[in-house]
Amino acid sequence: MNTYNNEFDDGIEVNLKELVVMLFHNTITILLVGALCAACAFLYSVLFITPMYQSTTQIYVTNDSGGTKTVGKISIDANDIQTSTYITKDYMIIIKSDPVLEQVISELHLDMSVAEMNEKISVSSPTDTRILNITVQDKNPMLAKKIADMVREVSKSHIKQVMGIEEVNTIEEGNVASIQTSPNKRLIAMAGFLVGVMVCAIVYIVIFIINDEIKTAEDIERKIGIAVMGVLPDEGRGKKLSFKKR
Repeated sequence: MNTYNNEFDDGIEVNLKELVVMLFHNTITILLVGALCAACAFLYSVLFITPMYQSTTQIYVTNDSGGTKTVGKISIDANDIQTSTYITKDYMIIIKSDPVLEQVISELHLDMSVAEMNEKISVSSPTDTRILNITVQDKNPMLAKKIADMVREVSKSHIKQVMGIEEVNTIEEGNVASIQTSPNKRLIAMAGFLVGVMVCAIVYIVIFIINDEIKTAEDIERKIGIAVMGVLPDEGRGKKLSFKKR
């Protein structure tokens, strides 16, 4: 066995050098298959995946309890800074609570369930802040803005009532998105290309491994284990006839 051969447990022997050469010779075909898969994936994302748009609004919540210091219109408490992370999580739960979502659906006269509304909304907070980002995703960019703004206003009222907060400030109203956030057509096309290339390459490799056709004297020695004494040209078809040592 030469240095390029790799023998499997089941007796299948693969010449790695020949395998690499085979893949190199079929590079154009492999790339074309990848490009075709990329085009199909892109068309699928355009024709069958509903484009989604998102709108984000921001609010700032202060905890107006005893021992506060007022700076402008914002009340700052030293204890709030240490517990802001926990308080912010409470706000996030309130924003996505059923009473808030039910009121939003009612106010906007939407034909959807609370669970469906919940899936459209995500709430996040930058690290170590009491700023809340309320993001809504919908196939209609205008509706996404309306829902985001309504969730903000309804949740402000509930936060004040439940948490005893006197002031919830709006930092930024929802925007009307002009660019869809999903699907990511470029990413889908790239994934389609990679899948196509991998599948095509695997097919070539499998065909190479299971192909036991003997073409050269070296194939006879490697696959059968019989030394070749000599070869004669077949003048009729330009092939070679091998004579094996008995």
